[in-house]
Amino acid sequence: MSSRKAPSSSGHEYATGDAVRAPCISWSSVFADLKAWVFNRSPGLMPSGEDSSQEWPLADVSINKPTFRGESGQAECNAKGPLLTHGGHSVWLPMSAMNGAVGECVDVLSPCRERNADPMKRDNSFTWRRVDAASLDLKGLKVAILGGTGGIGRAISRFMDPRGASVVAVGQIFRDSEVPGIQFVKADLSLMREAQRVGQALPAEALDLVIFTTGILPGPKREETAEGIERDMAVSYLSRLVIVREIGPRLGKDRPAARMKPRVFIMGFPGVGQTGRLDDLNSEKSYGRWTAHMNTVAGNEVLVLHAARRYPNANFFGLNPGFIKTNIRTNLFGGDTLLYRFTEWMLGLIASSPESYADRITPLLVSPDLEGHSGVMFDRKGRAILPSPKLTDSSYVNAFVAASEALMSRAGVRLAS
Repeated sequence: MSSRKAPSSSGHEYATGDAVRAPCISWSSVFADLKAWVFNRSPGLMPSGEDSSQEWPLADVSINKPTFRGESGQAECNAKGPLLTHGGHSVWLPMSAMNGAVGECVDVLSPCRERNADPMKRDNSFTWRRVDAASLDLKGLKVAILGGTGGIGRAISRFMDPRGASVVAVGQIFRDSEVPGIQFVKADLSLMREAQRVGQALPAEALDLVIFTTGILPGPKREETAEGIERDMAVSYLSRLVIVREIGPRLGKDRPAARMKPRVFIMGFPGVGQTGRLDDLNSEKSYGRWTAHMNTVAGNEVLVLHAARRYPNANFFGLNPGFIKTNIRTNLFGGDTLLYRFTEWMLGLIASSPESYADRITPLLVSPDLEGHSGVMFDRKGRAILPSPKLTDSSYVNAFVAASEALMSRAGVRLAS
Protein backbone atom coordinates (compact mmCIF):
# COMPACT_ATOMS: atom_id res chain seq x y z
CA MET A 1 0.00 0.00 0.00
CA SER A 2 1.38 3.38 -0.91
CA SER A 3 1.74 6.25 1.49
CA ARG A 4 -1.06 8.79 1.35
CA LYS A 5 -2.40 11.73 3.32
CA ALA A 6 -5.45 11.74 5.52
CA PRO A 7 -7.11 14.89 6.85
CA SER A 8 -7.58 15.35 10.57
CA SER A 9 -10.54 16.85 12.34
CA SER A 10 -8.44 19.97 12.94
CA GLY A 11 -7.43 20.39 9.32
CA HIS A 12 -3.87 19.10 9.74
CA GLU A 13 -2.58 16.21 7.68
CA TYR A 14 -0.99 12.92 8.66
CA ALA A 15 1.57 11.17 6.52
CA THR A 16 0.89 7.45 6.69
CA GLY A 17 3.87 5.17 6.64
CA ASP A 18 4.42 1.70 5.26
CA ALA A 19 1.54 -0.69 5.58
CA VAL A 20 1.87 -3.81 7.72
CA ARG A 21 -0.01 -6.81 6.34
CA ALA A 22 -2.24 -8.71 8.70
CA PRO A 23 -2.55 -12.50 8.44
CA CYS A 24 -5.97 -13.03 6.88
CA ILE A 25 -6.81 -16.37 8.49
CA SER A 26 -6.48 -15.47 12.17
CA TRP A 27 -7.51 -11.85 11.76
CA SER A 28 -11.14 -12.04 10.60
CA SER A 29 -12.97 -12.67 13.87
CA VAL A 30 -10.79 -10.23 15.78
CA PHE A 31 -11.16 -7.50 13.19
CA ALA A 32 -14.96 -7.74 13.00
CA ASP A 33 -15.33 -7.28 16.74
CA LEU A 34 -12.60 -4.66 16.89
CA LYS A 35 -14.34 -2.62 14.17
CA ALA A 36 -17.60 -2.72 16.10
CA TRP A 37 -15.79 -1.84 19.32
CA VAL A 38 -14.08 1.16 17.74
CA PHE A 39 -17.31 2.46 16.23
CA ASN A 40 -19.29 1.99 19.43
CA ARG A 41 -16.57 3.54 21.59
CA SER A 42 -15.85 6.57 19.48
CA PRO A 43 -18.22 7.00 16.51
CA GLY A 44 -17.03 10.58 16.07
CA LEU A 45 -13.70 9.26 14.83
CA MET A 46 -15.32 7.34 11.97
CA PRO A 47 -14.28 8.83 8.62
CA SER A 48 -17.07 10.68 6.85
CA GLY A 49 -19.25 8.50 4.71
CA GLU A 50 -18.52 5.32 6.66
CA ASP A 51 -21.38 3.10 7.68
CA SER A 52 -20.62 1.11 10.81
CA SER A 53 -23.16 -1.53 9.82
CA GLN A 54 -21.81 -2.31 6.38
CA GLU A 55 -19.91 -5.53 5.85
CA TRP A 56 -16.19 -5.13 5.21
CA PRO A 57 -14.44 -7.74 3.02
CA LEU A 58 -11.89 -9.68 5.06
CA ALA A 59 -9.40 -10.47 2.33
CA ASP A 60 -7.00 -7.58 2.62
CA VAL A 61 -6.46 -5.93 5.99
CA SER A 62 -3.59 -3.52 6.50
CA ILE A 63 -2.45 -1.15 9.22
CA ASN A 64 -0.70 2.11 8.45
CA LYS A 65 1.44 3.71 11.13
CA PRO A 66 1.01 7.49 10.74
CA THR A 67 3.44 10.20 11.78
CA PHE A 68 1.48 13.15 13.15
CA ARG A 69 2.52 16.64 12.10
CA GLY A 70 1.45 20.20 12.71
CA GLU A 71 1.10 22.30 15.82
CA SER A 72 -1.63 20.09 17.26
CA GLY A 73 0.31 16.90 16.63
CA GLN A 74 0.33 15.84 20.27
CA ALA A 75 -3.42 16.34 20.60
CA GLU A 76 -3.96 14.37 17.42
CA CYS A 77 -1.75 11.65 18.83
CA ASN A 78 -4.05 11.40 21.82
CA ALA A 79 -7.09 11.18 19.57
CA LYS A 80 -6.00 8.83 16.82
CA GLY A 81 -3.67 5.93 16.32
CA PRO A 82 -2.99 3.47 13.51
CA LEU A 83 -5.11 3.74 10.36
CA LEU A 84 -6.91 0.46 9.69
CA THR A 85 -7.57 -0.01 6.00
CA HIS A 86 -9.79 -2.82 4.81
CA GLY A 87 -11.39 -3.45 1.45
CA GLY A 88 -11.05 0.20 0.47
CA HIS A 89 -12.52 1.45 3.73
CA SER A 90 -10.50 3.13 6.50
CA VAL A 91 -10.89 3.94 10.17
CA TRP A 92 -8.52 5.46 12.72
CA LEU A 93 -7.96 3.24 15.75
CA PRO A 94 -8.50 5.78 18.58
CA MET A 95 -5.74 5.68 21.16
CA SER A 96 -7.64 7.86 23.62
CA ALA A 97 -10.64 5.56 23.56
CA MET A 98 -8.43 2.51 24.02
CA ASN A 99 -6.55 4.18 26.86
CA GLY A 100 -9.80 4.66 28.68
CA ALA A 101 -10.50 0.98 28.29
CA VAL A 102 -7.19 -0.69 28.90
CA GLY A 103 -4.87 1.86 30.48
CA GLU A 104 -1.83 3.77 29.39
CA CYS A 105 0.01 0.57 28.47
CA VAL A 106 -1.64 0.77 25.06
CA ASP A 107 0.50 3.84 24.46
CA VAL A 108 3.17 1.40 23.34
CA LEU A 109 1.09 0.94 20.20
CA SER A 110 1.02 4.66 19.55
CA PRO A 111 2.72 5.62 16.30
CA CYS A 112 3.44 9.13 17.57
CA ARG A 113 7.14 9.70 17.94
CA GLU A 114 6.59 12.15 20.80
CA ARG A 115 4.89 9.49 22.90
CA ASN A 116 6.87 6.51 21.66
CA ALA A 117 10.27 7.99 22.46
CA ASP A 118 12.55 5.58 24.33
CA PRO A 119 12.88 6.95 27.90
CA MET A 120 15.91 4.77 28.60
CA LYS A 121 19.32 6.37 28.32
CA ARG A 122 22.44 4.42 27.43
CA ASP A 123 25.21 4.00 29.97
CA ASN A 124 28.26 4.49 27.79
CA SER A 125 30.63 3.90 30.69
CA PHE A 126 30.14 0.13 30.48
CA THR A 127 30.39 -2.33 27.60
CA TRP A 128 30.88 -6.06 27.43
CA ARG A 129 32.30 -8.41 24.80
CA ARG A 130 29.58 -10.35 23.08
CA VAL A 131 30.03 -13.98 22.13
CA ASP A 132 28.00 -16.35 20.02
CA ALA A 133 25.37 -17.96 22.22
CA ALA A 134 25.87 -21.26 20.40
CA SER A 135 29.48 -21.37 21.63
CA LEU A 136 28.58 -21.18 25.34
CA ASP A 137 29.71 -24.02 27.59
CA LEU A 138 27.74 -23.88 30.83
CA LYS A 139 28.91 -27.15 32.37
CA GLY A 140 28.86 -26.95 36.16
CA LEU A 141 26.83 -23.72 36.26
CA LYS A 142 24.20 -23.80 39.01
CA VAL A 143 21.18 -21.62 38.32
CA ALA A 144 17.88 -20.83 40.04
CA ILE A 145 15.15 -19.20 37.94
CA LEU A 146 12.19 -17.76 39.80
CA GLY A 147 9.45 -17.97 37.18
CA GLY A 148 11.32 -20.70 35.31
CA THR A 149 8.23 -22.65 34.34
CA GLY A 150 6.86 -20.24 31.75
CA GLY A 151 7.66 -17.38 29.36
CA ILE A 152 11.15 -15.91 29.47
CA GLY A 153 12.19 -17.95 32.52
CA ARG A 154 11.32 -21.23 30.86
CA ALA A 155 13.08 -20.21 27.65
CA ILE A 156 16.28 -19.44 29.57
CA SER A 157 15.98 -22.75 31.47
CA ARG A 158 15.64 -24.71 28.24
CA PHE A 159 18.49 -22.77 26.63
CA MET A 160 20.88 -23.43 29.50
CA ASP A 161 20.08 -27.09 30.14
CA PRO A 162 21.53 -28.64 26.95
CA ARG A 163 24.68 -26.55 27.45
CA GLY A 164 25.40 -28.22 30.76
CA ALA A 165 23.82 -25.99 33.40
CA SER A 166 21.88 -27.37 36.37
CA VAL A 167 18.68 -25.38 36.73
CA VAL A 168 16.16 -25.04 39.56
CA ALA A 169 12.89 -23.73 38.10
CA VAL A 170 10.45 -22.22 40.59
CA GLY A 171 6.83 -21.83 39.51
CA GLN A 172 3.37 -23.35 39.62
CA ILE A 173 3.04 -25.63 36.57
CA PHE A 174 6.05 -27.68 35.41
CA ARG A 175 6.15 -28.44 31.69
CA ASP A 176 9.67 -29.83 31.38
CA SER A 177 9.61 -33.06 33.36
CA GLU A 178 11.34 -34.80 30.44
CA VAL A 179 14.38 -32.52 30.79
CA PRO A 180 16.78 -34.16 33.28
CA GLY A 181 18.81 -31.03 34.03
CA ILE A 182 15.86 -28.94 35.27
CA GLN A 183 14.65 -29.44 38.85
CA PHE A 184 11.17 -28.16 39.75
CA VAL A 185 10.16 -26.34 42.92
CA LYS A 186 6.43 -25.67 43.13
CA ALA A 187 5.43 -22.37 44.73
CA ASP A 188 2.69 -19.76 44.69
CA LEU A 189 4.72 -16.56 44.78
CA SER A 190 1.66 -14.37 45.28
CA LEU A 191 1.98 -15.38 48.95
CA MET A 192 4.82 -13.93 50.96
CA ARG A 193 5.05 -16.93 53.27
CA GLU A 194 5.59 -19.10 50.19
CA ALA A 195 8.26 -16.73 48.92
CA GLN A 196 9.97 -16.90 52.29
CA ARG A 197 9.85 -20.70 52.22
CA VAL A 198 11.38 -20.78 48.75
CA GLY A 199 14.11 -18.33 49.73
CA GLN A 200 15.04 -20.44 52.75
CA ALA A 201 15.02 -23.66 50.70
CA LEU A 202 17.13 -22.48 47.78
CA PRO A 203 20.77 -23.64 47.93
CA ALA A 204 22.00 -20.05 47.78
CA GLU A 205 25.46 -20.95 49.07
CA ALA A 206 26.24 -22.90 45.90
CA LEU A 207 24.33 -20.95 43.25
CA ASP A 208 26.13 -19.11 40.46
CA LEU A 209 23.09 -17.34 39.00
CA VAL A 210 19.70 -16.36 40.38
CA ILE A 211 17.28 -14.99 37.79
CA PHE A 212 13.93 -13.41 38.67
CA THR A 213 11.40 -13.49 35.83
CA THR A 214 8.26 -13.87 37.94
CA GLY A 215 5.64 -11.27 37.13
CA ILE A 216 2.10 -10.48 36.09
CA LEU A 217 0.19 -7.41 34.99
CA PRO A 218 -2.77 -6.14 37.04
CA GLY A 219 -6.33 -6.56 35.88
CA PRO A 220 -9.16 -4.06 35.38
CA LYS A 221 -10.16 -4.37 39.04
CA ARG A 222 -7.91 -4.43 42.06
CA GLU A 223 -7.15 -7.96 43.26
CA GLU A 224 -5.89 -8.69 46.75
CA THR A 225 -4.10 -11.80 48.01
CA ALA A 226 -5.10 -13.68 51.15
CA GLU A 227 -2.37 -11.72 52.92
CA GLY A 228 -3.93 -8.37 52.03
CA ILE A 229 -1.47 -7.32 49.32
CA GLU A 230 -2.39 -6.07 45.86
CA ARG A 231 -1.72 -9.09 43.65
CA ASP A 232 0.64 -7.54 41.11
CA MET A 233 2.66 -5.94 43.91
CA ALA A 234 2.91 -9.33 45.64
CA VAL A 235 3.94 -11.39 42.61
CA SER A 236 6.00 -8.94 40.58
CA TYR A 237 8.00 -7.24 43.33
CA LEU A 238 7.49 -8.14 47.00
CA SER A 239 8.04 -11.89 46.51
CA ARG A 240 11.40 -11.03 44.95
CA LEU A 241 12.31 -8.76 47.84
CA VAL A 242 11.50 -11.53 50.33
CA ILE A 243 13.61 -14.09 48.46
CA VAL A 244 16.56 -11.72 48.02
CA ARG A 245 16.54 -11.03 51.75
CA GLU A 246 16.61 -14.77 52.47
CA ILE A 247 19.35 -15.71 50.01
CA GLY A 248 21.45 -12.51 50.00
CA PRO A 249 23.66 -13.18 53.03
CA ARG A 250 24.24 -16.82 51.98
CA LEU A 251 25.19 -16.24 48.34
CA GLY A 252 28.65 -17.56 47.48
CA LYS A 253 29.51 -19.15 50.81
CA ASP A 254 30.18 -22.60 49.30
CA ARG A 255 32.04 -21.42 46.19
CA PRO A 256 35.26 -19.84 47.51
CA ALA A 257 37.29 -20.69 44.38
CA ALA A 258 34.75 -19.34 41.89
CA ARG A 259 36.00 -16.98 39.18
CA MET A 260 33.03 -14.69 39.63
CA LYS A 261 30.77 -13.65 42.47
CA PRO A 262 27.25 -15.06 42.42
CA ARG A 263 24.97 -12.99 40.21
CA VAL A 264 21.35 -12.01 40.70
CA PHE A 265 19.39 -10.73 37.70
CA ILE A 266 16.09 -8.97 38.36
CA MET A 267 13.85 -8.62 35.33
CA GLY A 268 11.49 -5.67 35.01
CA PHE A 269 11.54 -2.31 33.24
CA PRO A 270 14.44 -0.41 34.83
CA GLY A 271 15.63 2.90 33.51
CA VAL A 272 12.24 4.21 32.37
CA GLY A 273 11.91 6.90 35.06
CA GLN A 274 9.23 5.27 37.22
CA THR A 275 9.43 6.06 40.94
CA GLY A 276 6.23 4.55 42.35
CA ARG A 277 3.90 6.00 44.98
CA LEU A 278 5.46 5.68 48.42
CA ASP A 279 2.20 6.63 50.11
CA ASP A 280 0.18 3.97 48.27
CA LEU A 281 2.33 1.00 47.24
CA ASN A 282 -0.62 -1.28 47.93
CA SER A 283 -2.97 0.73 45.68
CA GLU A 284 -5.56 1.18 48.45
CA LYS A 285 -6.15 4.92 48.19
CA SER A 286 -6.79 4.69 44.47
CA TYR A 287 -6.41 2.00 41.85
CA GLY A 288 -5.40 2.18 38.23
CA ARG A 289 -3.88 -0.85 36.64
CA TRP A 290 -1.00 1.04 35.06
CA THR A 291 -0.23 3.08 38.19
CA ALA A 292 -0.30 -0.11 40.25
CA HIS A 293 2.13 -1.83 37.92
CA MET A 294 4.48 1.14 37.92
CA ASN A 295 4.82 0.65 41.68
CA THR A 296 6.33 -2.77 40.91
CA VAL A 297 8.51 -1.38 38.11
CA ALA A 298 10.01 1.15 40.52
CA GLY A 299 10.28 -1.51 43.23
CA ASN A 300 12.35 -3.87 41.10
CA GLU A 301 14.77 -1.14 40.09
CA VAL A 302 15.05 -0.11 43.74
CA LEU A 303 15.70 -3.75 44.64
CA VAL A 304 18.69 -3.93 42.27
CA LEU A 305 20.22 -0.68 43.50
CA HIS A 306 19.62 -1.39 47.18
CA ALA A 307 20.83 -4.99 47.06
CA ALA A 308 23.97 -3.98 45.16
CA ARG A 309 24.95 -1.91 48.20
CA ARG A 310 23.60 -4.28 50.84
CA TYR A 311 25.27 -7.49 49.63
CA PRO A 312 28.91 -6.97 48.56
CA ASN A 313 29.29 -10.76 48.40
CA ALA A 314 27.22 -10.87 45.18
CA ASN A 315 26.55 -8.85 42.04
CA PHE A 316 23.05 -7.59 41.24
CA PHE A 317 21.83 -6.49 37.80
CA GLY A 318 18.59 -5.25 36.24
CA LEU A 319 17.17 -6.53 32.96
CA ASN A 320 14.65 -4.72 30.76
CA PRO A 321 13.55 -7.24 28.12
CA GLY A 322 11.09 -4.92 26.40
CA PHE A 323 8.03 -6.55 24.87
CA ILE A 324 8.19 -10.33 24.63
CA LYS A 325 5.58 -12.66 23.14
CA THR A 326 4.22 -14.24 26.32
CA ASN A 327 0.81 -14.41 27.99
CA ILE A 328 1.76 -11.91 30.73
CA ARG A 329 -0.71 -9.34 29.36
CA THR A 330 -3.78 -11.62 29.60
CA ASN A 331 -4.83 -10.36 33.01
CA LEU A 332 -4.41 -6.74 31.94
CA PHE A 333 -7.33 -7.10 29.53
CA GLY A 334 -9.50 -9.15 31.86
CA GLY A 335 -8.72 -12.49 30.21
CA ASP A 336 -8.48 -13.81 26.67
CA THR A 337 -10.62 -11.07 25.17
CA LEU A 338 -10.74 -9.94 21.57
CA LEU A 339 -8.98 -6.74 22.52
CA TYR A 340 -6.22 -8.79 24.16
CA ARG A 341 -5.82 -10.90 21.02
CA PHE A 342 -5.69 -7.83 18.82
CA THR A 343 -3.11 -6.12 21.03
CA GLU A 344 -0.97 -9.26 21.09
CA TRP A 345 -1.17 -9.42 17.32
CA MET A 346 -0.01 -5.82 17.08
CA LEU A 347 2.81 -6.40 19.55
CA GLY A 348 3.73 -9.53 17.65
CA LEU A 349 4.87 -7.32 14.80
CA ILE A 350 7.68 -5.90 16.95
CA ALA A 351 8.10 -8.20 19.97
CA SER A 352 10.73 -10.91 20.35
CA SER A 353 9.95 -14.51 21.23
CA PRO A 354 11.11 -15.77 24.64
CA GLU A 355 13.49 -18.12 22.84
CA SER A 356 15.18 -15.38 20.82
CA TYR A 357 15.52 -13.24 23.95
CA ALA A 358 17.09 -16.16 25.84
CA ASP A 359 19.55 -16.67 23.00
CA ARG A 360 20.43 -12.97 23.01
CA ILE A 361 20.70 -12.41 26.77
CA THR A 362 22.36 -15.59 28.09
CA PRO A 363 25.86 -14.57 26.94
CA LEU A 364 25.41 -11.42 29.04
CA LEU A 365 24.41 -13.42 32.13
CA VAL A 366 27.73 -15.29 32.16
CA SER A 367 30.03 -12.62 30.70
CA PRO A 368 33.22 -12.12 32.75
CA ASP A 369 33.01 -8.41 31.90
CA LEU A 370 30.19 -7.95 34.41
CA GLU A 371 32.42 -8.72 37.36
CA GLY A 372 32.78 -5.70 39.64
CA HIS A 373 29.87 -3.80 38.09
CA SER A 374 27.05 -4.62 40.49
CA GLY A 375 24.01 -2.40 40.02
CA VAL A 376 24.20 -2.02 36.23
CA MET A 377 20.96 -2.27 34.20
CA PHE A 378 20.56 -3.62 30.66
CA ASP A 379 18.01 -3.09 27.89
CA ARG A 380 16.45 -5.73 25.65
CA LYS A 381 19.57 -5.91 23.48
CA GLY A 382 21.89 -6.27 26.43
CA ARG A 383 23.15 -2.68 26.27
CA ALA A 384 23.90 -0.94 29.56
CA ILE A 385 21.36 1.73 30.52
CA LEU A 386 21.33 4.39 33.20
CA PRO A 387 19.07 4.02 36.25
CA SER A 388 15.99 6.20 36.57
CA PRO A 389 17.19 9.65 37.71
CA LYS A 390 15.24 9.83 40.98
CA LEU A 391 16.39 6.36 41.98
CA THR A 392 19.99 7.52 42.09
CA ASP A 393 19.00 9.29 45.32
CA SER A 394 19.88 6.79 48.05
CA SER A 395 17.52 8.47 50.53
CA TYR A 396 14.58 7.85 48.18
CA VAL A 397 15.67 4.25 47.61
CA ASN A 398 15.88 3.71 51.37
CA ALA A 399 12.42 5.25 51.84
CA PHE A 400 10.98 2.94 49.17
CA VAL A 401 12.51 -0.09 50.87
CA ALA A 402 11.15 1.05 54.24
CA ALA A 403 7.66 1.42 52.77
CA SER A 404 7.98 -2.07 51.27
CA GLU A 405 9.03 -3.51 54.63
CA ALA A 406 6.06 -1.85 56.32
CA LEU A 407 3.72 -3.40 53.76
CA MET A 408 5.32 -6.80 54.32
CA SER A 409 4.79 -6.56 58.06
CA ARG A 410 1.08 -6.16 57.40
CA ALA A 411 1.19 -9.52 55.64
CA GLY A 412 2.66 -11.06 58.78
CA VAL A 413 6.08 -11.64 57.20
CA ARG A 414 9.21 -10.21 58.71
CA LEU A 415 12.03 -9.73 56.23
CA ALA A 416 15.38 -11.25 57.05
CA SER A 417 17.81 -8.59 58.23
